[in-house]
Amino acid sequence: MKKFYIALILLLAVFTASAEWWDNGVYSWKDAGKAVDGVLYDHIRQTSPRLMDLWVMRIDLNKNFGFMVSGKAEKYGETIPTHPKLKIHTLRQRTVDFMYDARAKDIKMVAAVNAAPWSPWDGTYSPYASKLGLLISDGELISPVLPGRATFVVYRNGKVALKSFGKDDSLKNIRHAITGFGFVLKEGKVLPGGKSLAPRTGFGLSKDKITFTGW
Repeated sequence: MKKFYIALILLLAVFTASAEWWDNGVYSWKDAGKAVDGVLYDHIRQTSPRLMDLWVMRIDLNKNFGFMVSGKAEKYGETIPTHPKLKIHTLRQRTVDFMYDARAKDIKMVAAVNAAPWSPWDGTYSPYASKLGLLISDGELISPVLPGRATFVVYRNGKVALKSFGKDDSLKNIRHAITGFGFVLKEGKVLPGGKSLAPRTGFGLSKDKITFTGW
């Protein structure tokens, strides 16, 4: 069976919740499109309580999918030339370019998600990213833990989780990890969150952890 990949690159995952359709806890996927077997996607446009334009994706983790995460930049650990107080961890890259690069290597990638906050973010462009929170790519630590942040984890045995790490927590047996800002939904209950209107990405897992949803 072919193995398809979902790319989780540079992580921008802050989570907000204010749309009427998820306030009532129900969303129907019956009219969604199918990228490949096991991956559904939909486009949602909300005008109330304010304009929101969302692309959502649902992945059946029982299917033969893998995940990929941005790896170390070539100059890893060196000082970012435009920002001397920051060290190079990985590259900033558009999702579409990440997919093109993967497919050029014959990796069957079907979706890519911009997924985590990074520095520098001050108006001075840099091709490099630093201070990502916990970032692990194929078992290799790229960026250390920022305690209290929400992290999506893929273990070596294929199991997945959403959790928060402390500085002294074990990172053993983790294949991939990407970190956002915080949780907005836990055990079916909406948690307090920020009020930023900036575009955001969110990840979610079903209670049995066999369905992954991104938006």
